[in-house]
Amino acid sequence: MGISLNGHVALVTGSSKGLGRQIAMRLGKAGAKVVMNYYNNTSVAEVAFSDFEDVGCKGILVQADVTDGDQIQQMVELAEEKLGSIDIVVANATPRQPQKPIQDYDWDFYQSMIDFFIKSPFLLAQSTLPYMKSKKWGKDYQYWKRGLPTQRWQLQCLCSCQRWSSRLDAEYGDRTRPFRNYG
Repeated sequence: MGISLNGHVALVTGSSKGLGRQIAMRLGKAGAKVVMNYYNNTSVAEVAFSDFEDVGCKGILVQADVTDGDQIQQMVELAEEKLGSIDIVVANATPRQPQKPIQDYDWDFYQSMIDFFIKSPFLLAQSTLPYMKSKKWGKDYQYWKRGLPTQRWQLQCLCSCQRWSSRLDAEYGDRTRPFRNYG
């Protein structure tokens, strides 16, 4: 017998393809209403959402940049209006991550890693934690798509994410366990 997530609303960032799409589908099949988020490639996102609905899952498809606080807030407000308050957050969206020596990266690339792996989970938590805290229930997950970090910037971002998750767990763990970082 599987887990029932009936009555819950999940937000999965970067859920138009890959791991995010699979996570959204699993949450939907478990009964959660799912906010499927994407940033670009509308046609791929629409196909993913159509497949999601075709198997009986409920949710909405929302285009938003998860490194922009205003867009996150608008997405959270739309979700609340259409589905109810978000109580499961899966921070899955990432930028392209080419594998090359650190001296070949420029600051703009490094900033994009900070924005996706540190800023985005922070902004998502700020927008969703008040409801989770009032409900005394919620789950927040961050995913790393490739096993152990192979580049220095990956290790630095992973360490920051782990510290962030530990801080959330310490502050809200008794009410919104678990805050976890999966790699």
